Amino acid sequence: MAFLNGIDSVRAVEWGRTYLWDIQFQDPTIPSPFNTWFPAKEVEEELAKLNSHTFTSGISTYKIPQNTETLNVKITFYDNSDYDLLNWLENWINTISLNGGFYVATLSTAAKFLQIIKMDNERNTIDTSSYWVYPEGTLTYMGNSESGAITYSMNFVIVG
Repeated sequence: MAFLNGIDSVRAVEWGRTYLWDIQFQDPTIPSPFNTWFPAKEVEEELAKLNSHTFTSGISTYKIPQNTETLNVKITFYDNSDYDLLNWLENWINTISLNGGFYVATLSTAAKFLQIIKMDNERNTIDTSSYWVYPEGTLTYMGNSESGAITYSMNFVIVG
Protein backbone atom coordinates (compact mmCIF):
# COMPACT_ATOMS: atom_id res chain seq x y z
CA MET A 1 0.00 0.00 0.00
CA ALA A 2 1.35 3.42 -0.96
CA PHE A 3 1.74 6.23 1.58
CA LEU A 4 0.65 8.92 -0.89
CA ASN A 5 -2.90 8.35 -2.11
CA GLY A 6 -2.63 10.60 -5.17
CA ILE A 7 -1.97 14.09 -6.45
CA ASP A 8 -5.04 15.46 -4.62
CA SER A 9 -3.26 14.82 -1.30
CA VAL A 10 -0.37 17.01 -2.48
CA ARG A 11 -2.72 19.72 -3.80
CA ALA A 12 -4.61 19.83 -0.49
CA VAL A 13 -1.55 21.15 1.37
CA GLU A 14 -1.05 24.91 1.53
CA TRP A 15 2.71 25.02 0.95
CA GLY A 16 4.88 27.65 2.62
CA ARG A 17 6.55 30.40 0.60
CA THR A 18 10.17 31.54 1.00
CA TYR A 19 9.28 35.25 0.91
CA LEU A 20 6.83 35.28 3.84
CA TRP A 21 9.12 36.63 6.56
CA ASP A 22 10.35 39.96 7.88
CA ILE A 23 13.07 41.16 10.24
CA GLN A 24 13.69 44.23 12.36
CA PHE A 25 16.57 45.43 14.51
CA GLN A 26 15.33 47.31 17.54
CA ASP A 27 18.18 49.75 17.95
CA PRO A 28 17.98 53.52 18.45
CA THR A 29 21.23 54.04 16.48
CA ILE A 30 19.97 52.48 13.25
CA PRO A 31 19.34 55.20 10.67
CA SER A 32 15.85 56.13 9.48
CA PRO A 33 13.87 54.64 7.73
CA PHE A 34 15.53 51.35 8.69
CA ASN A 35 14.60 51.82 12.36
CA THR A 36 11.06 50.62 11.50
CA TRP A 37 11.88 48.02 8.82
CA PHE A 38 15.06 46.37 7.60
CA PRO A 39 15.75 45.87 3.86
CA ALA A 40 16.77 42.24 4.10
CA LYS A 41 17.01 40.26 0.90
CA GLU A 42 17.69 36.88 2.53
CA VAL A 43 17.81 35.54 6.05
CA GLU A 44 19.26 32.23 7.23
CA GLU A 45 18.24 31.46 10.80
CA GLU A 46 19.92 28.49 12.43
CA LEU A 47 17.31 26.83 14.61
CA ALA A 48 19.21 23.84 15.98
CA LYS A 49 22.65 22.23 15.85
CA LEU A 50 23.49 18.78 17.09
CA ASN A 51 26.98 17.32 17.03
CA SER A 52 27.61 13.60 17.30
CA HIS A 53 30.18 11.54 19.13
CA THR A 54 31.63 8.74 17.05
CA PHE A 55 32.85 5.55 18.65
CA THR A 56 33.86 2.10 17.54
CA SER A 57 32.67 -1.14 19.02
CA GLY A 58 34.00 -4.34 17.53
CA ILE A 59 34.20 -3.86 13.77
CA SER A 60 31.41 -1.23 13.58
CA THR A 61 31.36 2.53 14.02
CA TYR A 62 28.43 4.26 15.71
CA LYS A 63 27.30 7.82 16.38
CA ILE A 64 25.33 9.20 19.31
CA PRO A 65 24.20 12.76 20.08
CA GLN A 66 26.89 14.65 22.00
CA ASN A 67 26.45 18.44 22.21
CA THR A 68 25.37 21.61 20.47
CA GLU A 69 27.05 24.82 19.30
CA THR A 70 26.30 28.53 19.13
CA LEU A 71 23.57 29.41 16.64
CA ASN A 72 23.85 32.15 14.01
CA VAL A 73 21.70 34.31 11.78
CA LYS A 74 23.04 35.33 8.37
CA ILE A 75 21.40 38.35 6.76
CA THR A 76 21.88 39.61 3.21
CA PHE A 77 20.49 43.12 2.88
CA TYR A 78 20.21 46.12 0.59
CA ASP A 79 21.68 49.54 1.39
CA ASN A 80 20.76 53.03 0.26
CA SER A 81 22.88 55.43 -1.80
CA ASP A 82 24.31 57.05 1.36
CA TYR A 83 25.61 53.67 2.66
CA ASP A 84 23.67 54.18 5.89
CA LEU A 85 23.56 50.49 6.85
CA LEU A 86 27.20 49.90 5.94
CA ASN A 87 28.18 52.82 8.18
CA TRP A 88 25.82 51.62 10.94
CA LEU A 89 27.37 48.14 10.93
CA GLU A 90 30.92 49.50 10.76
CA ASN A 91 30.16 51.71 13.78
CA TRP A 92 28.59 48.74 15.61
CA ILE A 93 31.74 46.66 15.07
CA ASN A 94 34.55 49.23 15.35
CA THR A 95 33.14 51.75 17.82
CA ILE A 96 30.51 50.01 19.95
CA SER A 97 31.97 46.49 20.10
CA LEU A 98 35.70 47.32 19.89
CA ASN A 99 35.73 50.91 21.25
CA GLY A 100 38.09 52.06 18.50
CA GLY A 101 40.53 49.25 19.25
CA PHE A 102 40.95 50.01 22.96
CA TYR A 103 38.90 47.16 24.46
CA VAL A 104 36.14 44.68 23.68
CA ALA A 105 32.71 45.67 24.94
CA THR A 106 30.58 43.49 27.18
CA LEU A 107 27.75 41.52 25.60
CA SER A 108 25.20 43.89 27.14
CA THR A 109 26.82 46.72 25.14
CA ALA A 110 27.76 44.85 21.96
CA ALA A 111 24.53 42.88 21.40
CA LYS A 112 21.44 44.31 19.70
CA PHE A 113 17.88 43.01 19.61
CA LEU A 114 16.73 41.28 16.40
CA GLN A 115 13.26 39.96 15.61
CA ILE A 116 12.43 37.55 12.80
CA ILE A 117 8.80 36.84 11.96
CA LYS A 118 7.41 34.14 9.74
CA MET A 119 4.04 34.71 8.09
CA ASP A 120 1.28 32.76 6.38
CA ASN A 121 -0.02 33.53 2.88
CA GLU A 122 -2.18 36.39 4.22
CA ARG A 123 0.88 37.91 5.95
CA ASN A 124 -0.42 37.02 9.41
CA THR A 125 2.33 36.30 11.92
CA ILE A 126 2.81 32.57 12.47
CA ASP A 127 6.00 32.65 14.55
CA THR A 128 8.30 35.29 16.01
CA SER A 129 11.91 34.65 16.97
CA SER A 130 13.64 37.23 19.16
CA TYR A 131 17.40 37.25 19.67
CA TRP A 132 20.22 39.29 21.09
CA VAL A 133 22.94 39.23 18.41
CA TYR A 134 26.29 40.75 17.56
CA PRO A 135 28.03 40.80 14.15
CA GLU A 136 30.81 38.32 13.52
CA GLY A 137 33.23 38.13 10.63
CA THR A 138 34.35 40.65 8.06
CA LEU A 139 32.26 43.57 6.83
CA THR A 140 33.42 44.32 3.29
CA TYR A 141 32.43 47.00 0.80
CA MET A 142 32.31 45.57 -2.68
CA GLY A 143 31.68 47.71 -5.75
CA ASN A 144 31.43 46.62 -9.35
CA SER A 145 30.72 48.14 -12.75
CA GLU A 146 27.11 46.92 -12.95
CA SER A 147 24.10 49.05 -12.09
CA GLY A 148 22.56 46.67 -9.55
CA ALA A 149 21.47 47.43 -6.02
CA ILE A 150 24.03 47.56 -3.21
CA THR A 151 23.90 44.41 -1.07
CA TYR A 152 25.92 43.22 1.90
CA SER A 153 25.93 40.03 3.89
CA MET A 154 26.72 39.70 7.58
CA ASN A 155 26.75 36.84 10.03
CA PHE A 156 25.32 37.48 13.51
CA VAL A 157 26.00 35.32 16.56
CA ILE A 158 22.97 34.60 18.76
CA VAL A 159 23.90 35.30 22.37
CA GLY A 160 20.49 35.46 24.02
